[in-house]
Amino acid sequence: MTTDVKEVFPTNGDAPYGEVRSDKREAVYTVSKTLDGYALFKVTADKGPIPKELSGVYTSTNLALKDINFYLTYVEKSPTIRVKENREAYKKSKEDRAKKES
Repeated sequence: MTTDVKEVFPTNGDAPYGEVRSDKREAVYTVSKTLDGYALFKVTADKGPIPKELSGVYTSTNLALKDINFYLTYVEKSPTIRVKENREAYKKSKEDRAKKES
């Protein structure tokens, strides 16, 4: 089984932080350091709340990224993504019908 993760990349030189984008969700999940002074990491999203499966803190960025990838492997597509795909498919079929009629 493969994940739909588009990119995993460091955000700052040798800093071990990362961002994950997926075809299943519009949110970009970011791994960042917690601000409590400990060497712990958390997952944040640029859109919407964090899923309960990704809430909490991690002891390394690799564990956080692994957890994000696992979550994105088994989660269903968001309703927003499904609507976009349906609109694109409808638009394409409408264009195909218009070409056949001409």
